[in-house]
Amino acid sequence: MRKLVIFVLILVAIPVVWYWVSFPTVSYRYRLSIAVESDGQVHSGSSVIEVQYQFYPKFLSPIFGVTNERIWGQAVLIDLGARGALVAALHSGTGSGHVGVNADVLAARAFDPAGRSLGPGYPSALEKLRAVSQMRGHVDLTTDNLPPFIWFSDLTNPETARLLNPADFAGVIGDAARLQSAQVEMTTSPIFIDLDKRLPWYGTFTATNGVLKADGILLGYTAFIGNGTLQ
Repeated sequence: MRKLVIFVLILVAIPVVWYWVSFPTVSYRYRLSIAVESDGQVHSGSSVIEVQYQFYPKFLSPIFGVTNERIWGQAVLIDLGARGALVAALHSGTGSGHVGVNADVLAARAFDPAGRSLGPGYPSALEKLRAVSQMRGHVDLTTDNLPPFIWFSDLTNPETARLLNPADFAGVIGDAARLQSAQVEMTTSPIFIDLDKRLPWYGTFTATNGVLKADGILLGYTAFIGNGTLQ
């Protein structure tokens, strides 16, 4: 009987081990912090974001690509008072005129400035991401590694959304508005979601699988809140 139990356990373990080896997973959590100066005041916000990469076996990568990426957490909202609000989105949506770096690669690019990419494929990308997941501390984001910014002149009206480059803050938002700081920090802090309550239209937006249009960009709900959906 004991031998039978051991044999069954081995049979069960073989596919589990094969899957673990063939589909390795790397994940890490980071805090994105943004500060913007406007009307003589500094307005700031932050959010904890978790990224998970699941790698396909090398022989499947020509079909499915190298990885699946999943995002948990929410975009960073910076309330500018009378001048509306800025959202540092999780991704730049689809369409023309993409601006910004998506949340799944933002921290990797920040902590690996020499690489700026995950390499030509598996296993180079796996090795780089494992190294990034072991990083500690914080890093300031450079001008070529910033999240997509969406400005709402009226936060209660999603139709006022406009995709902005930080260089255009002053000209569009006014009063010499400028990006004061942006940084990522590796963390183990819990993920907190409240953006659905701060965006009064978000509930209706998700219930209808809405798409927000901003300067030719199409933004789905995952630009604001990531719940493990594939990017």
